[in-house]
Amino acid sequence: MSEIINFQTPYRFAVYEHKIQSQKELSSIRMIVIRNQSNQVIQYTGLEEFSYPYTGQRPKITVRTKSELVYICEALNYIFANNRVKRIADITADMIFDFFGYYCNTPKGISNDIMLTQQSLDNCVRHVSHFFSNLAATYPTKITPEELLNYVETKANKHSQRIKRRYTPIYNPKRPHSYDVSLLRDMPLAAANRLVELATIYDPMIAFAIVLQLSAGLRPSCICNVRQADSPISTKPGISLTFIGSGISGITIDLTHEYMLRSDGVNVGKIKREREVKVYKPFVPELYTAYQEHMRLLAHTPCEEKYKPMFINSRGKAMTYNDYSRRLKKLVYNRLKPELYYSSDPSLSAFAHLLDSQNWAPHTLRHCFTVRLVKAGLDVAQVQMYRGDSSPESAIAYIGHKSELEGLVNRPHQKTLEDLSATWERKSINGGKS
Repeated sequence: MSEIINFQTPYRFAVYEHKIQSQKELSSIRMIVIRNQSNQVIQYTGLEEFSYPYTGQRPKITVRTKSELVYICEALNYIFANNRVKRIADITADMIFDFFGYYCNTPKGISNDIMLTQQSLDNCVRHVSHFFSNLAATYPTKITPEELLNYVETKANKHSQRIKRRYTPIYNPKRPHSYDVSLLRDMPLAAANRLVELATIYDPMIAFAIVLQLSAGLRPSCICNVRQADSPISTKPGISLTFIGSGISGITIDLTHEYMLRSDGVNVGKIKREREVKVYKPFVPELYTAYQEHMRLLAHTPCEEKYKPMFINSRGKAMTYNDYSRRLKKLVYNRLKPELYYSSDPSLSAFAHLLDSQNWAPHTLRHCFTVRLVKAGLDVAQVQMYRGDSSPESAIAYIGHKSELEGLVNRPHQKTLEDLSATWERKSINGGKS
């Protein structure tokens, strides 16, 4: 703390990542540093030691994600630049809330209609609030944890007397409605199946990944954490197959631990909930077929034998979530959309036209998976289990709208159909010209 008393612009807080090669793997240590105008590190602050969830006592910290430190640096840089403070001890809760307001209402890029997602806002407020609360609990500052965090006590469950304590941010970030980005969540299952077929032709390395989302419900961030069955990084096989006689009867995917899967120390993606993924039995055959095709592809694809990831990039290293997301979106917009644009099936054509005005995200495939479970007649507990959710709220939302799901996945929005019909009618009147 005392080392950064005289912080001045044009200096800025930034995240510095130091890689350490051990006998087993390459690991990273992330620190908050001060850089000058030339981007040189001029001071190590030690502030990363306070980036952990506030509990009233200091836990042992092993891993700090880069994103949480970036949020903290953004807050510090904004506060120091806009409030003329030179010491962290002079920062007040009002200054922090002012930063939250700025962060929530600032466009993501140069376009004024693209804002940060609600998840990004929530993460920023959580990490920054807990950071300053930890700081206040250790050093004399003008902040108290009670100004930033609510203390909540709840019973763990209805059968237990164990009390669960947690601290939640007081500040509740809201995205401005006028800047809300429209996300296309509903995708016809026929379009999803065609996406798989196009992937086998134009980008075969991600074809099995798409099937994993559609048939096992994996989150996009979990996809790149999947390992080959004989991956030496763990005693547990990355994927386990169960046979009865000569027929496949079950598939289990090991996501119980987030391993480092690259020699360069780059994180491939976040596992939101570590678990063993058991595939819904009726979906096992389709997943197994895609798995066999993928293993034939891997037999001719070099990779880092020390890790044996399931999905490999052009350099032989484990594919990252950003790479997978980029390749998948490219497939949707460059291959699927043009093919469906003039489809004779109105639902597919309408979906392609919706891609012109709404954003498509890889998480849509997990939505398709859930729709398939609900249409198969599974109850809330079963949907929650196969989705891997920690609470039943998401499953309840899907089950509660079960009667609407058929329309959501097989029938586009009525207005879209009407707009398309009007366009086609104008073209026929004008001899094919719009």
